[in-house]
Amino acid sequence: MKPLEFIKSFNNRGIWSFTFKEAETLLNKDPTNIIRFLLKKKRLFNPGRGFYAIIPEELSETGRLPMERYIDSLMKFYQLPYYVGLLSAAAHYGSSHQSPQVLQVIIGKPRRPIIKNMSKIVFFEKKSIEHSIIIQKNTPTGYMKISTPESTFFDLIKYNGRIGGLDRVYIVVSELMEQFTVSGLKKAARTFPIAIVQRGGYILEKLNYNKGKNALLNLIDIQGAITSSLNPSYLNEGVMNKNWRLIINSEIETED
Repeated sequence: MKPLEFIKSFNNRGIWSFTFKEAETLLNKDPTNIIRFLLKKKRLFNPGRGFYAIIPEELSETGRLPMERYIDSLMKFYQLPYYVGLLSAAAHYGSSHQSPQVLQVIIGKPRRPIIKNMSKIVFFEKKSIEHSIIIQKNTPTGYMKISTPESTFFDLIKYNGRIGGLDRVYIVVSELMEQFTVSGLKKAARTFPIAIVQRGGYILEKLNYNKGKNALLNLIDIQGAITSSLNPSYLNEGVMNKNWRLIINSEIETED
């Protein structure tokens, strides 16, 4: 089988990625040589050992492939529950504060970043990933799992120390909140620790998103929130915000 016929044998079945073992089964022999040839011709991308994504001919000059095209297949290959989240998810909902060369992915255990051909997949551990509110978003090669706008909001707060701090969260949420619904906020909030919800409510109040703010106020009253701090990385000193039961121990700087 010729190299291009090999690729077409997958594409004709709507398949845009494969494993070494699948190639071996298809060819009924060691596929190493044909894989090396296609990698050299920039028709394959190899983000993980034993896993290959097919590069369409129109993208073969660069040899680069948007990570959204293969992330779902890659995570299935690694047998990891996942979803695209944080700034990458926010970008899909209209925020402009994330580089397309970086994909932020939530998984259930620690894993090192994958860096290939100027593209980078950064992983964030979330032990309770099975409770996350996610949807499937279509891609040119299938679909990927991605957090809802509201779940993305709370994740941004949870992981703010790794994505630029609460100042950056505030800016991203100011663009993201057009996608929020009150029911979506309530549903997502119930999957996060109450302290995250308190911080989220404070940010929504500063952004004058009153419907969302009121929904979260009702929720923390029902769940009986205890006093927390706006930024747990700082000293627990500052003015008490009685509405959110938060010690405002840092200021959120906006671009206003």
